[in-house]
This record gives sequence, structure tokens and C-alpha cells, in this order.
Amino acid sequence: MSLPSRTIATASATLEERPSLKKYASRTRSSSFNHSIIRRQMSDYLLGNPSSDNNKSSKRISSFDPLSPSLRNQASHHNFLTVVHNSNGPTSSIDESGSEENDDEDDIVSAYFHSEDNKIPVVDPIQIVDVSQPLIDSPTSISHNDNNSNNKSLTTSFKQRLTISRKKGGGGEGGVGNHHQQLYDDGTNATYPPPQKQTGERDQYGFLKSSQWVTEEAYNHFQHDYAPIMKRRLLKWRQLLAENDGQWPARSSKIKRYIRKGIPPDLRGQAWLHYSGAKAKMEANKDYYFDLVKQAEEMGNENENLDIIERDLHRTFPENNRFRPEEGTSATSTDKNIPIIQSLRRVLLAFSIYSPSIGYCQSLNYIAGMLLLFMDEEEEAFWAFVVLITEILPPSIYDVTMEGANIDQNVLMSLISERYPQLWNRISGGKTFWECEEEAGTGMPTCSLVTSHWFLTLFINILPIESVLRVWDCLFYDGQKVLFRIALGIFKLNENEILSVHDPLEVFQVIQNMPKRMVDCHKLIDGTYLQYASTTRVSDEEIKERRDLFKRRRDERRRNIPVQKGHKLLKRGTVRGAIIHRAKEARYYVERAKTVRK
Repeated sequence: MSLPSRTIATASATLEERPSLKKYASRTRSSSFNHSIIRRQMSDYLLGNPSSDNNKSSKRISSFDPLSPSLRNQASHHNFLTVVHNSNGPTSSIDESGSEENDDEDDIVSAYFHSEDNKIPVVDPIQIVDVSQPLIDSPTSISHNDNNSNNKSLTTSFKQRLTISRKKGGGGEGGVGNHHQQLYDDGTNATYPPPQKQTGERDQYGFLKSSQWVTEEAYNHFQHDYAPIMKRRLLKWRQLLAENDGQWPARSSKIKRYIRKGIPPDLRGQAWLHYSGAKAKMEANKDYYFDLVKQAEEMGNENENLDIIERDLHRTFPENNRFRPEEGTSATSTDKNIPIIQSLRRVLLAFSIYSPSIGYCQSLNYIAGMLLLFMDEEEEAFWAFVVLITEILPPSIYDVTMEGANIDQNVLMSLISERYPQLWNRISGGKTFWECEEEAGTGMPTCSLVTSHWFLTLFINILPIESVLRVWDCLFYDGQKVLFRIALGIFKLNENEILSVHDPLEVFQVIQNMPKRMVDCHKLIDGTYLQYASTTRVSDEEIKERRDLFKRRRDERRRNIPVQKGHKLLKRGTVRGAIIHRAKEARYYVERAKTVRK
């Protein structure tokens, strides 16, 4: 199989874009365990031994020196979309505590050294690196002689911990609940997927424990290991708050590590509210939410979004206890007996007035409903919803054109094509990314319909509920780049399942179904931020520049391609031609969104 060449990517870009395609020329795909903290440890030891044969120079050379010819040649075929970055500061626009790479290194080291299950003894430096052995870049153990077989190096045990972490919980590579259940329909079952036995058991949030893809037995097995961990996390969070006089601590690498390990359910809503900036926005707009609710009530049927909101209210989490009517209640009085449904109506109607450019879009009911489950007050849920939709997520995601959602899929597909070329070749049918990106070509792979739904719903009804909540913990702290990292992590964790099928329809079904069985949220988060961090890492700046590139290329095509109006051809550069094209494109996006609606 031939890898997509960097030449094709560069040739497809316009002349004015070519000078800016330089950033990732020296970036290499390294082993998940080839972290600079390990390399630095080895290098420090070698430099501290002048007599060592390996120490030929007093100057330490960076492992990722962009001037290194070998690394330049190694990266030449990676087909990274390159852009110029002039920033020397932190890569994250949200957390200014340091670069994303350094934060991930802190997380990796802390996950090992601060684990409740590991007490690391003081080790002599000579036991850390054996200079008699070759320095190899592999997750496998470095061999030792028989006399030293019982003394594993710190580096080796660290790598083994990352490799075997969480293997006892949940199932296969993707943290699945039922590893033996097939992810595509081979025609052997009358119904697909085969229905699971339902006992009506519910989790602490009111959702059913079992689903079509996760058995109750698999859920209980995971929860048996997960519940004690979250109890310990709750104690650590309470201790952290006590040390800060009951106030939420400022952003730092430690807080980021705590959040990625999971926020306890008792503190989750308030943590989301604080670290997203929604609490400050609410305090700056005191009682404004209630004014919007009053305005919505006065508008009544004049609100153009009222009908569609009313239709979606009872479609929101129908299996959740808090969204279901009490037993014995008649259907005609259902609405009045479900307080959370009434709150959901007020939040959605108030938002349609607050942001008329968006109004209401399907899937917003699930996002607002999830917030109402965890916020103490309805007003808090509204402002968290406002910040999430209008500030954390990029514009034009939920408006009538949904152009932002479509561009985000271009960004995601470009990342997959660069970082997982084998996966890209399977989902694209052998086409290069730039062939798919061209409007006159075949378009993005059909799986982009699935991943678009991931982003629009923020993984609600895609991942099991506990995994969704762990993703949201990171989302409210790190921002929208979390969606891209999690999506890349899902693809990587399920790489074997995708590559095991060849038929395009089966590939589509595997991608559609693989997240639904990832009940082990630890496996998902650790795989994304630790095990495969080198391939999932992406910054806000990189995402923004990719978006700008694809939007610029799309706008250029629009100006050059005429629009059919009766028997006339109108240039899209004219006002009339642009209006007609926008109307046609809006209808296309609406129909496209309907294809992934449940």
C-alpha cells in the first residue's frame, strides 16, 4: 500500500498557500512511549558519565532537531498539512500553564508517579539506564542479563504500565462492553444488532445500564472497578478544594491532570460552570435569563422555533428516569408532571432569542438536557449552554448552513489522512485527501456523515454515558480541540476492527457502531491522552489554521464556478449568484443532517 505523498498535498494548494505549508515538515510519528521525558532522562545520565563511550560530545542534541537529515527524510512521506506558526507561547488558547506537549508529559509522569497503586522506591541512576544495552525505541522490555533480571528499569516498568493499563476492565482494545459482538451486519441475524436482555437496571444518572452494544454484565464488571476509583478521586478533589478555602483552584497542570482523571459526579456541574467561564458570564448578566424566558412567553407562537422545540422535548433522553413521566400519569398531563422537561423548554426558547442566528437546531435538546441533569439551577444550565455553543465551539456549527460543521469534518479527515494513513486508505477507497477535498471530486468519505454526528451531539448517544461525561470534563476545560483528540483516539483504539473489513458498507457500519460499546472511559481517555498522545495531539491554533485554509479554498471555488438559474449562468461572485448558491447549499446541508438523525 502506498502512502499519500506530500507532493500531492502541496500541488493541490494554491500558489499563495504554498509558502505557508512548512510547519510540520520535521514532525515525525513516534512511538507512544517515545516521550521526551524518557529521552531526557537517558541523555542526562550519559552526559553525567564522561568516561562512557557513548558520550562523544558535551553538547546535547535534541531528538527532534529539525536540521537532522535523517529525521527530515523520515518525515518527508508523512503528508502533514503544514502551516506557519509565529507563536512561541503555549499552544492552548485556554490553558496558559504551558504547551500541550509538556502538559501531556506531566500527565504521563504523574499518572505513573502519583498513582495510588504505585510507590516508586529511590533507584540508583545506574539502574535507570543500562549503557551497555542499545537504546531502542520500542514498547517492549530492554533485555538484561540473568544477574539483573529481577531489577526492572524504571523506564521499562513505566512502558509496561502504559501498555497493560486498564486491561482488566471492559473488553478489547477499544474498551468494549461486548468484545465478541460484530460491529457490522453480515446477514446472519434477523435484526441487527441483536437485542440485549433488558432488566430495567439503571445507573446513578437514571440511564439504563445495558444497551444494544453493552450488556448489563459488562457494565457491572466495569463499574465494579470504576466506583472505588471515583471514590478516591472525590476525596482528592475535596482535599484540593479545602486547601483553596472552598474555592475552585486556578488553571494549572495539576488541575488539568485531575480533570482528565475524571470529575466526581457531585462536583461535575459546578466544575463545568467555573472552568468554562459560564459562572462569570452569569454573574455579569444577573437575571438576564429570566428576562429572556419572560420574553419567550410573551412571544408565544410568534417564535418560529417553538414548534420544532416542542416536538423534540419528549425525544430527549426518553429512557432516563428524570425525563419520563411517573407511573400512573396520563399522557395528556405528562408535560406538567416532568419538571426537567419544562426547564428544557424554557432554556431552549430563551436561547433561541439570545442567539437568533442559531435559533434552534436538532441535537441542541440533548446538550441542554445533559446540562440540566448536572447543574443545580436552571439558570446555570442556560449559561453553560450559551458558553458551550457560542464560545467553546466554533461559529456556524448549528446555524442554517452548518458550514462550520462541514469544515470541521475536512479538518478531522485531514488529520486522519496524515496520522493514520492505513485507516485513511481504507475509509477513502484509495483516494488521497486532496482528491476528496476537491468539490469536483468524490467528496469526503461517507464516514464523515458519522463523525459529523459525533461533533454535533458532542458524543451524546454515541459513547456510553460515563465516557460522554469524561469527554465533557475535558471539553469544558480544554475547549473544542478535545472533540478532535477524542475522535482520533476512537479511530486509533478501533484500528484493528476497521482494518479487518474491506467492504465500504461494512467499514461504514464499523465506524458507526464502534464508539457505542466503549464503556471503559478510562481506556478511552488514557488511549487519547497517554498511550497514543503523539498522534492525537492537536492545538487550537492548528485547528483554526486548517479551518481557515479549507474555508478559503471553498470560497475560491464558489467564486469561480457559475450557478445555474433557469437558462442562465450566474457567477457566484455576483450578489444574485451568491444568494442563489447559498440557498441551494443550505438545503443540501439540511438534507445531509437528516441522514444521520436518529
